[in-house]
Amino acid sequence: MKYLDELKRLDLPKDKYAIFGSGPLAIRGLRENRDLDIIVKPELWEKLVNEYPIEAMEIEN
Repeated sequence: MKYLDELKRLDLPKDKYAIFGSGPLAIRGLRENRDLDIIVKPELWEKLVNEYPIEAMEIEN
């Protein structure tokens, strides 16, 4: 599964986030993932926002 090693390197507490989208299908070998979607609990979000301030970025389509 793509990006799983990168996620593991972040060393996030496993009980504070979940993988969703194509991730669960990719883990089971049912589909290839092109990204890795995660959702985090509010307390982890606050910690991450303090460590890594949110920056605006322009997305081109």
